[in-house]
Amino acid sequence: MNLKGKRSAILAENLYQEMELWVPYYRMKEERAEVKVVGAGGARSYTSKHGYPVTVDVQAEAVTSSGISFGVESEETTICLRAS
Repeated sequence: MNLKGKRSAILAENLYQEMELWVPYYRMKEERAEVKVVGAGGARSYTSKHGYPVTVDVQAEAVTSSGISFGVESEETTICLRAS
């Protein structure tokens, strides 16, 4: 799978699960997708249940679906895909 030229978003919030955020993040990066971490609550960073931080690239209110090829909602392991 080659995701070069695709844009993706991963939603993050406090007490996120590390595996639900970082595994898709690095897999998409390996496939050369552009990956953005989207904050759901206005903070510039969030902490996982085990204390690992993630820095937010952009806040949810500033994102539109028109440039996103697919996204990952980390809190409930929901993966939403759409062709672009």
